[in-house]
Amino acid sequence: MKNIVNSYVKKFTEEHRKTRKAVALLLALAMVVATGVSWQLHATGIALTNETYCGLEEHTHSADCYEEVLTCGLEESEGHTHTEDCYETETVLVCGKEESEGHTHTEDCYDADGSLICGQEESEGHTHSDSCYETETTLVCGKEESEGHTHSDACYEEQLVCGLEEHTHTADCLTDVTADVETAADWEATLPELTGDWAADLVAVAQSQLGYAESTANFTLADDGTTRQGYTRYGAWYGNAYGAWDAMFVSFCLSYAGIPEESVPQAAGAYAWTATLSGFDCYTTDGDYTPAAGDIAFFDADGDGAADGVGIVSNVSGANMTVVQGDSGDQVAQKVYAVSEAAAFVDMTAAAEAAGTAEAEEADAEAEEADEAEVEAEATTYTASADGVTVTVTAPVGALPENVELIVTLLDEDSDAYTEAAEAVGYDAGDEGTGMAAMDISFYDGDGLEVEPTAPVSVSIDASALLPEEADAETIEVQHLTETESGVEATLVADADNGVDTDNATVEFEVESFSTFTISTISATTRPYIPAIMECKEGHRPSKSS
Repeated sequence: MKNIVNSYVKKFTEEHRKTRKAVALLLALAMVVATGVSWQLHATGIALTNETYCGLEEHTHSADCYEEVLTCGLEESEGHTHTEDCYETETVLVCGKEESEGHTHTEDCYDADGSLICGQEESEGHTHSDSCYETETTLVCGKEESEGHTHSDACYEEQLVCGLEEHTHTADCLTDVTADVETAADWEATLPELTGDWAADLVAVAQSQLGYAESTANFTLADDGTTRQGYTRYGAWYGNAYGAWDAMFVSFCLSYAGIPEESVPQAAGAYAWTATLSGFDCYTTDGDYTPAAGDIAFFDADGDGAADGVGIVSNVSGANMTVVQGDSGDQVAQKVYAVSEAAAFVDMTAAAEAAGTAEAEEADAEAEEADEAEVEAEATTYTASADGVTVTVTAPVGALPENVELIVTLLDEDSDAYTEAAEAVGYDAGDEGTGMAAMDISFYDGDGLEVEPTAPVSVSIDASALLPEEADAETIEVQHLTETESGVEATLVADADNGVDTDNATVEFEVESFSTFTISTISATTRPYIPAIMECKEGHRPSKSS
């Protein structure tokens, strides 16, 4: 009895397990069907509840769209082979003669004069025989012999006859690419007048855009295939009409606020933007920085160290700030943040001040260049030479009277003027490897009187002819000698560090008056260099022996 009960229990357990498996399989199939139906209803719902702009009818080819078309080019027939019934036979005379009895002339055929009078020609005669006939066969059935044809499957092709293109509407079919499209004239009509204050103008432009929303009718799908990206005027202005537009909105505001990119660059994305701005003094990540209206605030919402949002500060109140942002809930909106929520700022006041300084410096440089160019254009150049040494003097307008002449004279080493110059500069001709030259550079008027300039003039001397090959150009010194109450004083006016071009041994300097000038040098070898002296004396034209 116990065994019987156990067997029933075991059987019941197995049946219950099978039933549970069947129920589970049935539920799984039900889920698959429900999901498929739900998706189909969703897709159908999109197509039914939205106007499409693709210009195509939704259609899937079915059996009704096709027809079998006869393409073999033949007609069905039983075929035909000629039989005796197709022909008619006819016997045709072919000998070309007529039947006759023949004729042989007799006496009765001639008259008494022997003339033929019977009117017949002699002939053997002819009776038609079998050889005079041929049998001709003529086709009379009116048909051609053929194998015949019965249409088979190979004689037909299935051809599309519905005239429609297969098409299933997608989200792309629902976008109207002409909706909400604007030109520059459209969005520029929304902008305020500018004041020239960068920060105030930036806030004004940003606030003039409050409430603008991206298009819901004109959109594309993101890479995920479901997220809609609407058209915006900011993307259209930047060149990416359907892109994420928080950074493009701020760039748009910067541009229309008249803030040059040289001072604050523009970008389409917050992260790339901060990388560019890191080289600008107006950009700061200092956590103690206190922002002001007109600043640009960058945010790192996910805390990964990379900026992912940007906006324009419109107001600061204590520890909080109001920020105008684009692409905030698909529109331009103002939001309040704690100042500490920002990861970085662009200090617009600092940017404007830096630009002002740069503009002022540029203006000053341009003015200075203009002045120099004007002076150079109006300056007068005088040139004179002595013993291969060329001297050029450039004088501004009015520094020298008209019709003056530049006179250059090398002083003789045995002259008193040369000795006086050597003593003034401390030159000792006995010092091995040293040398000194002296030269008189003077201006004289038409009466032979020396003239001094009323303003500083530039002097250029090509001293290469004065220096022997062994002279070291790095040691060239030019000194200007002037008369004082205590005697002659020497003033250094040019050396290798100031005014001397050591490559070609030219000397340039400025002076306010002329007198004696000396050029001294040290030889690159131990061979002494014998000098000359340049001198400018007042009141008379110098000579080499003076």
